[in-house]
Amino acid sequence: MSLKESIFILAGKLFFDNPARKQTLAEHASALRRSTDELVARLSASTGGAPWPARLRHVIGIERWAQGRLRVFLGEPFNTGGHHPFLPPEDSSWEQLVRDFTAMRAETVALAERIAAAEPTRAVNHNQFGELSAHGWMRYIDGHAARELRGLK
Repeated sequence: MSLKESIFILAGKLFFDNPARKQTLAEHASALRRSTDELVARLSASTGGAPWPARLRHVIGIERWAQGRLRVFLGEPFNTGGHHPFLPPEDSSWEQLVRDFTAMRAETVALAERIAAAEPTRAVNHNQFGELSAHGWMRYIDGHAARELRGLK
């Protein structure tokens, strides 16, 4: 394992997994629901000028990819690969991207609530940050969208 890979795996533990364990899985699911309301309100109020469509496409692609990893906690098979196949089309309108985000996040929240009820103990690999618990994955998903869409008006 390279030094760079080791640093990213350590970062995954320090920024996602370890702090995420301070909350229950049900609390993480609730946090995802709350952040959805805030993000959808901001997205809906925005005109989506540059660079926001590209950033929202990225958020949607990452979160759709991450949903596959969340499903592993519920017994589905693990699929390798990255987020690029999950990106919405480049020519999607801002309005369509907002609808895609809203529907996608509702699915993420539903998955999070199912995972919270199941209380899995295993970890699932993140392509960059290594093995993350369900707690870490929920923190990663919620934080990723917030970071990428920070500053959206």
